[in-house]
Amino acid sequence: MKELWFSFGALSDKLSEQYKRQGYELKNAEKWDELVHSTVMLHIHGILTDSRYDECLERILKKCKDDLVKIGE
Repeated sequence: MKELWFSFGALSDKLSEQYKRQGYELKNAEKWDELVHSTVMLHIHGILTDSRYDECLERILKKCKDDLVKIGE
């Protein structure tokens, strides 16, 4: 798998849209988009520290790979 690039934050595109632009599709896209959105909101409102925020996003990216499908396959 090639290296993928993502942006997270209140104004960033949904995770599923970012994957799609890079040639991949997420099964259960709504679930993963909601998990990322929730994590971002918890961080914005000071509930998650920077280190926990980074840890959560890393875990989401790691776990969502099981639901990843290359577009065109």
